[in-house]
Amino acid sequence: REVMVPRIDIVTANAEDGFAEVARLMVEKGYSRVPVYEDTIDNVTGVVYAKEVLKHLARGTCPARVREVARSAYFVPESKKVDELLTEMRQQRVSIAIVVDEYGGTAGLVTIEDLVEEIVGEIEDEFDVREQEIQLVTPTEAIVDARVGIDDLSEMFDLRIEKEDFDSVGGFIFNSLGRMPSVGDEVRVDGLIMRVLTVMGRRIKKVRVTKIESTAEEPHSEGKTA
Repeated sequence: REVMVPRIDIVTANAEDGFAEVARLMVEKGYSRVPVYEDTIDNVTGVVYAKEVLKHLARGTCPARVREVARSAYFVPESKKVDELLTEMRQQRVSIAIVVDEYGGTAGLVTIEDLVEEIVGEIEDEFDVREQEIQLVTPTEAIVDARVGIDDLSEMFDLRIEKEDFDSVGGFIFNSLGRMPSVGDEVRVDGLIMRVLTVMGRRIKKVRVTKIESTAEEPHSEGKTA
């Protein structure tokens, strides 16, 4: 409940809305996912994704109503804990969940990005990264704030790192681990080792990044003891 977008702030589409109308809504609001409801917002029936909209626009196969491209919605109770919900959403491979209250009405929505930011800290704009967030230890090693962007890390070590779903170092590590982070956890990508140094509550705070000889192995993660 603490991390959800409240009901009053949710941008939604009526299942009877025209396809073009919803496409314009997504462009105007800048959202990649919009809940779809029948009659009332308390009856959310699905979620429409921007990639589906773009696909139909590109193919010229736009349906008359948005209900025809909406996917099934994923529902969770207000009482669900953040870490449990993140694990659940990863397992179910869903990126947005509708939060329902004790009466079955719509209380809000939460995205997987909201959950990760709650755990690793707010992801700052790339121009907001302060110098003290990157402490160079040696030419091949640095201690960084978990909010530092993956792009900044790539530039610093002259590497190309696939960001996957998250832009920050902390988000990248959390996504790779697939569980709550602990001090000593390591994530290896081609050319780098990222080791969790400090954790505060559920959030990764500091990470030691070491450049190593590049290998052909796929990125992987492993747990370490402190």
